[in-house]
Amino acid sequence: MNITSTRILTLTLDGVLSEHFSDVYIEGKNLRLVMKNYNNNILNAPLNVEENDISVQIKNIDKSLKDRYPGISKGSRIEIANSLETHLTNNIDTWYQPPKTAEDIIKGINQALNASWGDTDTFQTPFKPTDIAIDPVKDLDPYVSNKNYFEYVVERVKRKVSHEDELIRLILCVGLSAFTYSPINLYIRAPTSTGKTHAVMKTIKENFPEKCVIKIDTMSPKALIYQAGGVEVTAEDNRPLKRQVKELKKAIISAKKAKNEDLVIELEENLSRLQENTKYILDLHGKILIFTEPPTKEVLDLIKTMLSHDDWESQHQTVEDQKGKTVIIRGWPAVIICSARDETQLEGWEEIKNRFIVAAPKDTKEKFREGIKLIGIQKLTPLAYQQATIISPEEEDRCKMCILYLIKYITTICDTSFTEYKKKIPVFAPFVRLVTECLPNDEGPTMRNSNHFLSVTEMLALVNSKFVLVSKMNVK
Repeated sequence: MNITSTRILTLTLDGVLSEHFSDVYIEGKNLRLVMKNYNNNILNAPLNVEENDISVQIKNIDKSLKDRYPGISKGSRIEIANSLETHLTNNIDTWYQPPKTAEDIIKGINQALNASWGDTDTFQTPFKPTDIAIDPVKDLDPYVSNKNYFEYVVERVKRKVSHEDELIRLILCVGLSAFTYSPINLYIRAPTSTGKTHAVMKTIKENFPEKCVIKIDTMSPKALIYQAGGVEVTAEDNRPLKRQVKELKKAIISAKKAKNEDLVIELEENLSRLQENTKYILDLHGKILIFTEPPTKEVLDLIKTMLSHDDWESQHQTVEDQKGKTVIIRGWPAVIICSARDETQLEGWEEIKNRFIVAAPKDTKEKFREGIKLIGIQKLTPLAYQQATIISPEEEDRCKMCILYLIKYITTICDTSFTEYKKKIPVFAPFVRLVTECLPNDEGPTMRNSNHFLSVTEMLALVNSKFVLVSKMNVK
């Protein structure tokens, strides 16, 4: 129970009280007595504000006086006790607080937490692009040629990933698409040691905000929920469970100290019911999921709905402690899967090709030769030499700032608000008819391939829209 530390009652000094004290008052959970003959020393006598048996309170005060001020006679202590008992009895409504029921405690917890949660039904991504404070004129433009932040990052990543210009651009587009409402999914399939994961890590992991990137090895759906920032909430009202449990446990401890067994039992029953009826909410908007190995069937089933971008919010069932658990997935992340397996003969391969752009790193002698040279520099030269010949710390920092600024720009352009998620990426390419007429159209899969190609084109148009004429049109 929180008691304010301000003075809540000042006792009238009469008779024996004025003889020994210069001030007597109640503050918080303490009766404070300012001693007149002991250099104004203050005696703090604890009060049990939930106990209305005043005789118990007086015994505690009398004991404190006896232990600390033996110069006060027993007769004086009796008179002081009687006077204090009269004052405390007459003013009992001021300081006495009746014990709360379990219902009162839970109601108080909910009111306190509601004030701090705000809209409990909306879970925002921990990373907020609107909080990015980068001044491109000062921080980027003096160092970035033609103010082309996308190309600046591409050129620096190419120094660490040899002969993969197209793949780097594709990966970068996929990463930035996570901050739109039309994210792109990428499936990189190639034999082991050809550099598929290396290209992703150097492009995404080293440049994008840490809170936005979730690197996933082989794991269960439960582990994915935890790693991706899933929040366990009450099934009824979507309130985060952790803080409610914490406050209830504190209330149980207080009830045990007060030896209120009935209240303890009732609070523990409420805690048990609260923990039994829960679900998870997983907000994946603005997230990039990187699978370094193909996901298990259970994980793929969990994320399959969001890959097709059908429903902004989808409900799934998973198992936790041998019990069914509901998982609500909100938003559409950008997903990148790296695989060394040959899945072309698997039953679900066509479904994967529908939802993912399938790409592969190059497999050439020139690439491997340059890669070995890079390994040699990293293994056999000092760090200062590596920074001078490959990429400097200042350039690495600018790459991160370029990505941050692009994220903020994309978020602003797309007007990414929860209630308007159906907005498409707002670009207009005047040459759209020319492009579509050049695309293959001789069989069904060309529709899918054209959709993937135009999705990347859409992202390239968006990240380069700062350098071309942008006009606002009202199209009816």
